[in-house]
Amino acid sequence: MGNTESVPDAFSNTKPDNGSQKEEWAYPTLTKTPWRKFEKNGDWTEQYENKLIEDIQNPAMKGEVENVRLLLIGPIKAGKSSFLNSTACIDKGRIAQVTAAGGEGASMSKKLKVYSPKGKLKNFRLLDTMGIENAGEAGFNVKDLLYVINGNVPPEYKFNPASPILDTDSDFNKTPLDTDKTHCVVFVLDASVAGEDNISAATKAKVASLQDELKSLDIPRIVLLTKVDVLCETVAENICNVYESAKVQKAVTVAENLFHVPKMNIFPVQNYNEDTDLDTSKNILLLLALRQMVNFATDFINEQS
Repeated sequence: MGNTESVPDAFSNTKPDNGSQKEEWAYPTLTKTPWRKFEKNGDWTEQYENKLIEDIQNPAMKGEVENVRLLLIGPIKAGKSSFLNSTACIDKGRIAQVTAAGGEGASMSKKLKVYSPKGKLKNFRLLDTMGIENAGEAGFNVKDLLYVINGNVPPEYKFNPASPILDTDSDFNKTPLDTDKTHCVVFVLDASVAGEDNISAATKAKVASLQDELKSLDIPRIVLLTKVDVLCETVAENICNVYESAKVQKAVTVAENLFHVPKMNIFPVQNYNEDTDLDTSKNILLLLALRQMVNFATDFINEQS
């Protein structure tokens, strides 16, 4: 086995040349020390889960905005809609589905979907959009997304990648309020794709074009790394291994380079897909990401006001 203390060694695909076929080569997946640590008093307990929910419910908000708006953006099949459903699961305290999610070859989201939690969670809205597709005329249109961010696009608006919304359209909101605008952009990326550094050139180009536009808005950005259980077998066995997984650590580095955000803004999560009951450890990862989104969005609103 390679030396797990060095992260690059942990990703080497070179098998040791020992001249023997008797011993199967073991792929090192865990680092000797966690690459990320919990905050003080953080752990994998229901008590900590409840604390995170309480933090999300009590942001230090100023001004007229009561619910921050968090926009989900990412490639098709990355897990945007599944994250929205997973949030609904925590909100309702049971397995729930509030939007279609699946592994089709095209974006599942055709309209601007706005989810408003009304149970255990509050003070935020999740916006789901079309996914990033490799084909030039497919998937999201940068101009449409900028209009969404600015609050010009109404809920349930049906996107047409070949024909962006125009400011002359009847649906176009020409005088958006702060309550209509996006306050934090959340990039969603499949960790199993990032971990293999298998992101297409077309996806990278579309992300880069959007990033260029976002710079002028100075809007906070966060990255969600979904499907960490698919990426790493030790995480699939126990989600609590996520901060010791060398594979997840590498995926975080790939996401950092792609989206140009600091690692502290990148959150590995596991969505609810095949589960029949909720799991505290999964909830904690999801809530850590949600809390940071709400905090960043709150800071953005307070600075604007």
